[in-house]
Amino acid sequence: MNAPVTAAPGMNKQWVERRAKAVSRGVGMGAAVMAARAENSEIWDIEGNRYVDFGGGIAVVNTGHRHPLVMKRVYEQLEKLTHTCGTVMPHASRRTLRKAQCHCADEGREEISAGHHRRGGG
Repeated sequence: MNAPVTAAPGMNKQWVERRAKAVSRGVGMGAAVMAARAENSEIWDIEGNRYVDFGGGIAVVNTGHRHPLVMKRVYEQLEKLTHTCGTVMPHASRRTLRKAQCHCADEGREEISAGHHRRGGG
């Protein structure tokens, strides 16, 4: 369900109204404000109001918005390439990522197996 348009006056209200006309109602909106910028765990709307971001997206929950190391790595990657279709022309960093994911998954399986064993089986 979209947040009520009357929840925020001024610019937020105007943008939320425009969004409601352009975006399917099936795509929800938890707050009737439009984000303008963010830093760490805080986010500012287009009217300049500051909020603690309790609805952070993937990775933001763990690192905060615009974490310096994440930004550094993103810029490093952008200097090389932004995207290729991995099934057409994969790149080395994709392989490195997959190896790291497999390593983490293997460690997780070992921990899970050990945990089940300690509890008397799975």
